[in-house]
Amino acid sequence: MSVELDASPEELSAMVAHLKVQWEQLGNRAPHWSVVVDPDFLPENIAAHESRFYETGHDPVHVLRRTAARCGVALDSASRCFELGCGVGRVTVWLAGEFAEVIGGDISQAHLNLATKALTQRSISNVRLVRLEDLALDAIPEFDVFVSVIVLQHNPPPVAAALLNMALRKLRPGGIAYFQVPTYGPAYAFSVSEYLAQIEKSNGMEMHILPQGVIFEILNRNGCDLVECRENDAVGDHEGFVSNLFFARKRRN
Repeated sequence: MSVELDASPEELSAMVAHLKVQWEQLGNRAPHWSVVVDPDFLPENIAAHESRFYETGHDPVHVLRRTAARCGVALDSASRCFELGCGVGRVTVWLAGEFAEVIGGDISQAHLNLATKALTQRSISNVRLVRLEDLALDAIPEFDVFVSVIVLQHNPPPVAAALLNMALRKLRPGGIAYFQVPTYGPAYAFSVSEYLAQIEKSNGMEMHILPQGVIFEILNRNGCDLVECRENDAVGDHEGFVSNLFFARKRRN
């Protein structure tokens, strides 16, 4: 695959500005469907299926627990979890039952408004929601667990790489990173200049790839050891994409 990752600060800012508009529009138009693409979760149907929508958020947390147990990693001592791309709180409400403190970050205020509602309805008080205004995660304190599923795939590769790099940088020594991202597509290619030239024509949900080798390099650069990498079905049959679920641990020294 030809996947260009080098982008200037100005080019990255243009991509992020585009993503803000894109996801705010999706949040206003079809927030639940934008998280899980299922006709039942469209605005005209969500009232009858909202409970099932939030129940689907249990699966990633269950897999996290099972993965940690299989790899001999104890999560019980982890106190703070950061979820990148918390959306409407589908996974967040379940993470809240696993950790003393959860910080959910998202680029769309429309999504965060619904996440706030979901937390209030469930009387969950150990979650803080933060709008991510740009690529800097300055508002996020250091954390013990990093979680992100079906999120990085919607960011152009330079943005996804920057977000992953910054999140791992804030992961405490001994901390766990658990994230999903597509790593291969037979017909996928990305050019920064071509993407920016067509950016105004794109107003739907994008799907991107971050090559596996790039992810390994980002993990190593940030002092993280890969514990497990498995294929999963997070992208379904989308254009032959291969999706990987990564489980890594930050070195203590």
